Amino acid sequence: MKYTRVDYAESKAVNAKPYGMQMENVPLSGYAEDIARATGAPVEILPILEDIMRQDVFHSTLDWQTARQFRAGAREALAIYTADAEFFQANFRVRRAHFRLMVAEQNLREAQLSDADARTLVAAELACRQAQAEESAARAEFECLSAR
Repeated sequence: MKYTRVDYAESKAVNAKPYGMQMENVPLSGYAEDIARATGAPVEILPILEDIMRQDVFHSTLDWQTARQFRAGAREALAIYTADAEFFQANFRVRRAHFRLMVAEQNLREAQLSDADARTLVAAELACRQAQAEESAARAEFECLSAR
């Protein structure tokens, strides 16, 4: 679900689902430095601001923006984030947990298909269970927050 600048607060209460996929363990995009320069935002929220720019401000990719439009969009994204930082942080935690779960599931599949030794298989199963629990907890927190 995409949240527009106008209706993201309404949408999150009705049909809250995480969006975007910029995750940890992925290098910051080429836009991160420009967003930081335009907003003064800390590095921890740059992926969130980039997602807001794509989803809420421009509803598109960022590469067609002029430098002036990009800077204005970055500042607008920061204002949107600031208006509901708790929501965006919870959303990011869900996406991060989901990403970790996908990685753990893939590692488990690879261990099962490669006839890995018992120790490796058990470790992959435990990592997958832990990732499932983290994803469930993050999703529950997000849904609780979205229901307010």
